[in-house]
Amino acid sequence: MITFSSRRALCLLGLAALTVGSARAQLTILPLGDSITFGYNIDSTQPAQGSAGYRYQLFEDLGGSTSDVTFLGSQSDNGASGLPALPSSETQNEGHNGYTIEGVDAELEGNGNTQSGRSDSNNGGYWLTSGSPGGMPLNPQVVLLDIGTNDATDGESATTMEAQLAQLLNDLKSDLPNAQIFVGNLTLRTDNPAFEAVEAAYNADVPTLVADEGSSNFHFVDIHTAVGSNINDVDGQHPTAAGYALMGDAWDNALVESGVVPEPSTYALMGAGAFLLAAIARRRRTA
Repeated sequence: MITFSSRRALCLLGLAALTVGSARAQLTILPLGDSITFGYNIDSTQPAQGSAGYRYQLFEDLGGSTSDVTFLGSQSDNGASGLPALPSSETQNEGHNGYTIEGVDAELEGNGNTQSGRSDSNNGGYWLTSGSPGGMPLNPQVVLLDIGTNDATDGESATTMEAQLAQLLNDLKSDLPNAQIFVGNLTLRTDNPAFEAVEAAYNADVPTLVADEGSSNFHFVDIHTAVGSNINDVDGQHPTAAGYALMGDAWDNALVESGVVPEPSTYALMGAGAFLLAAIARRRRTA
């Protein structure tokens, strides 16, 4: 028989689930890569402009609050006029236009902007050692890495790209031993079949390179499949607004599947259980 006490306990459980179910995460995240990480946006309906790219959708997926997630990096950009904008405190990232795999690696603990493959400012380099707005070392809990599009454009082979990615992953493993590193493959190229062929060969080996790190801190994310054909029809390499949203969702799904971010239901059950235990304890004290 369900007694009045039992019914009240069930009601309390449901109420607690409702009140805490929206909580998601409290994470520091370093978005790392090229103009796609930066959020470069161009299509037939908009002029070339910056946007928050996938970072806006990811921020919303993670709770949409500055208490849920903090983005890190020396680079800062927000949505252009008419596009969704992140809070001003959440615009940091390390997405740099024109950067290659080797180019990103050279900036983690150095100033390699004079080398090839870098058309965008490196903001002084040393992204991990002094990449915060205050010039302090970065210690992200999560790194979201997506890099390689400019390498294919520059004529690099898939084999060279893979060797450079392996080095970059090794350096991240050494520099950030406690961080969870999520590595995405590359989105579709519709501008040049030769570039797409190189990227397809590279994409096929990214999961193996991630697994070769031999660490539970490294995770592969299939960004290529997630974004699909949602590539703009002007330059044929940057996602559309819909593509960026799908990319943000893919990162979020990977965070959840890895356990870095618990499912909303997990938070609800944890909070509801605590709420119910407290109610039982109060009832016993008054009995």
